[in-house]
Amino acid sequence: MNPTNRSTRIKPRPEKAPLEEPKTKGQIVGGWFHEEGFYRDVATRFIAGSAVALLAYLGAVGLGYVSKPPAFAVLVLLAGLVYVPTQLLAAYCLFKKRYWRTLASWLTSLSLTCATMWLGLKFWVTNPEGFDKQGPWFWTVLLSVPMIGGIAMVIMRRRIK
Repeated sequence: MNPTNRSTRIKPRPEKAPLEEPKTKGQIVGGWFHEEGFYRDVATRFIAGSAVALLAYLGAVGLGYVSKPPAFAVLVLLAGLVYVPTQLLAAYCLFKKRYWRTLASWLTSLSLTCATMWLGLKFWVTNPEGFDKQGPWFWTVLLSVPMIGGIAMVIMRRRIK
């Protein structure tokens, strides 16, 4: 066999890709927060985890493994778990630089937010058993402030875009 008749494969020489500067961990994690898919994944996993935990808890209560807690204790816990993070998020949004154009309105909102947070935490921490004895106005303020804060954040977010 003649070596010149044998077909040889031509191997292309690819060009070397330009090297990017290595990113720090902070830049990598910061990039996640700018992607819409990140928030969709977090929300999906939170809802799925909450559904599984709720079903497991209801199964445990139904089978008698866990005693049924009083409804009022569950209501107070849920109100606190929704109230405090919502108020903290509203306060964080107030301190962004682009909102300082209307300083007077934001200072008013911030002072009302802090006052209602203090009121709710004061009664919740010092008197959890008598939480229902505060009257209907206390519950109206306690449950309406997180909703108003959430609506205000959505409105301001749309205004910025």
